[in-house]
Amino acid sequence: MKRVLLKRIVAIAVIGNIFEWYDFIVYASLAPVLSKVFFSSNDKLTSLLLTFTVFALGFLVRTYGGIVVGGYSGMSGRIRMGSVGE
Repeated sequence: MKRVLLKRIVAIAVIGNIFEWYDFIVYASLAPVLSKVFFSSNDKLTSLLLTFTVFALGFLVRTYGGIVVGGYSGMSGRIRMGSVGE
């Protein structure tokens, strides 16, 4: 690979990773507010734990989604996989 292309690929991957972690940081920061709005319960700890359970599910689903999409992409080709999202 050319050095310029490699730098561009790394830069795009870093930017994508920053956006992904920004999303999780915002969610974690707003967890106390979200627990009151979406999981209104008399027990604040239960509401907060339910909020963080949804947060943890995001990590699990992302991992399993990567496995499924990666497997499909490997079998049918990346071009076909790219057209699935359109």
